[in-house]
Amino acid sequence: MKKRFLFLMCVIFFAIFVMSACEAKPGPVGATGADGPEGKSAYQAYKEKYNYEGTEQEWLQDLINGELSTLPEHLVTFDPNNGELAFTQSIKDGEKAKRPSLPIRDGYTFQGWMYDDGIAEEIWNFGGGSITEDITLIAKWDYATYELPIININTDDAEIDSKENYTDMTFSLENCESEFFDLSGGIRLRGNSTSKYGKKPYRIKFDSKQPLFGLKKAKSWVLLAEYLDPSALHNYTAFSLASQMPGLGFTPTPYKVNVYLNGVYAGLYTLCEQVQENEGRMDIELDEITEDMVDLKDFNFFIAMDWSVTEDPTAILDETYFYLEEYDQYFELKYPEKSQFVSQQQFDSFWAQLKAYVKEMMQAFENPDVEANKEKIQNEVNLNSLVDYLIIDQIMGEQDHAWKSFNMYYTNTSSDQENGKLNFGPIWDYDWCLYTPWTGSPNEDYTVSDEIAYSNIFFTAVADVPEFYEMVKERYTLYASPALEAYLEQFDEIASSVTESVAINAAKWYTSFDPDLSQDNIDFLKEYLENRKAVLDDAWLVATD
Repeated sequence: MKKRFLFLMCVIFFAIFVMSACEAKPGPVGATGADGPEGKSAYQAYKEKYNYEGTEQEWLQDLINGELSTLPEHLVTFDPNNGELAFTQSIKDGEKAKRPSLPIRDGYTFQGWMYDDGIAEEIWNFGGGSITEDITLIAKWDYATYELPIININTDDAEIDSKENYTDMTFSLENCESEFFDLSGGIRLRGNSTSKYGKKPYRIKFDSKQPLFGLKKAKSWVLLAEYLDPSALHNYTAFSLASQMPGLGFTPTPYKVNVYLNGVYAGLYTLCEQVQENEGRMDIELDEITEDMVDLKDFNFFIAMDWSVTEDPTAILDETYFYLEEYDQYFELKYPEKSQFVSQQQFDSFWAQLKAYVKEMMQAFENPDVEANKEKIQNEVNLNSLVDYLIIDQIMGEQDHAWKSFNMYYTNTSSDQENGKLNFGPIWDYDWCLYTPWTGSPNEDYTVSDEIAYSNIFFTAVADVPEFYEMVKERYTLYASPALEAYLEQFDEIASSVTESVAINAAKWYTSFDPDLSQDNIDFLKEYLENRKAVLDDAWLVATD
């Protein structure tokens, strides 16, 4: 009897409640078909008014148990603004929203939940702000670090999945002295083996020439991903040292940058010039190729000894590269392109002469102690460039140049030591070096090597000919040893300038490795360079007046 009385009282109470809350005429109380506003059931009316999330059966049970609220409820929507789905809280009128757990976004620092009331944006105060209506709070983010320049690339979420075709983009460079905003152009993948890793290397081509970081204006620039180098300083070190070697006509200028792609942190990169024929870079570009150019040395040309060209789907045998079976080496023609020649006949003649010339030079370097070959090298090669290239590779412990990324060029339009000679350089590709064994994954070997090894036939020839080897000692003493000493004096400052960025990059790309991987590689690089200087000083340093 008592239970029936309590149930009847609940039903009577709710009938009064429904009439006031839903402004409905009384009907069969508790019946889900009772008319509410616009013919809605009591359940439907209550659900809409109070943002009730339960089923009709749950609603009836809550009604019986006296657990239904008479206060309106409001939805607070939280947009984490990090690619994840929004979520909501149902808050009673006049009460405070609950502070959710902190969202996460790679490469950014969370600033708070922003509220826009139509007049101004402000960070929501969870301790003081009461909820009186449905609102949306959006996560506000800032860059995780401002220690380096920041590059923002926007493709409107279009994929960058080709090494041939550029994806339209806008490009901004900020947090540096020479800022640029919304430059138009294209971006594509670059590299061979490096493009297979999750962290992608890119080539950028602006619609018009741009002087990034105050460098010579150009359309094409490169973003090196350097996934295999957790220190992120191998290329930076090699390029910095090579810039002090006057025999190398052009060396890319490296800048460490943090890159964001469509608002997503892409990682720590090295931005530098594209190695190409261009004013301010390799100044070998011809005004035009004319039909009276018939001999090989009427042209300027840029080639690379590079086995990885065979992995390039755009490469064409005997059109963009050739193979010398006697030396098991591939050579890629980087400039000029076939389309620049006046005719197929002219290109065919150039190509045949180029292959013969490279083979002839290889034969000379293969037996440099033969007097005729030694004289040929002395007369036709810019030995300063070759010796300086060798020295940089020995400092860096570079081994890939035995078969790839080994550049050389010929020019007859230069007014300096390069003119009419085969030049070696520009240097390139130091992601994997320091004489560490190849693993195909980021370096975890910290064994310092004392080895002095010559990776290719050109370097071996220099080491085998006493006159050439004396040049190594002289140029190391005059240029390389002082440059390396100066770099080591600055090393801690250089490493400190990328500390935050290296850690953020590691948190994105090296999650399956030791958390100290990047810092360990930085420490190893310093130890390696200090030891390397001692080894090479002992081998090559000569007394000077």
